[in-house]
Amino acid sequence: MRKKILICEDDPDIIELLNLVFIKDYDLKAVRSINDIHSLVTRTEPDLIIMDLWIPLIGGEAAIQQLKEHEETKDIPVVIISASDKIENVYRKTNATAYIPKPFSVSHCRTVVNEILAAKYQENK
Repeated sequence: MRKKILICEDDPDIIELLNLVFIKDYDLKAVRSINDIHSLVTRTEPDLIIMDLWIPLIGGEAAIQQLKEHEETKDIPVVIISASDKIENVYRKTNATAYIPKPFSVSHCRTVVNEILAAKYQENK
């Protein structure tokens, strides 16, 4: 069964790039803004989330904190991608799984996501 990735990113070019990178191996859902992250995640049931910090309405930092507060979403890996100079601080504060600064290398992004998902499903065996 193909793993699912939820992309939370407001830039359509980044969404398109991530689609090109991951469409062969994963089922993808992309949103450009978030109103209720918990509802979105429980509906889509992603195996991993790629989150921009500047996602409209709720913001990436608040979205990650909300996910970590709920039992059914707290263990979903979150990879932050952002051009923010605060990315490392937010990464530590939110207990996200990884962060990738923009601009990012496609191969590095693919490696990070693949390794996280491989480790996650290796632990569940």
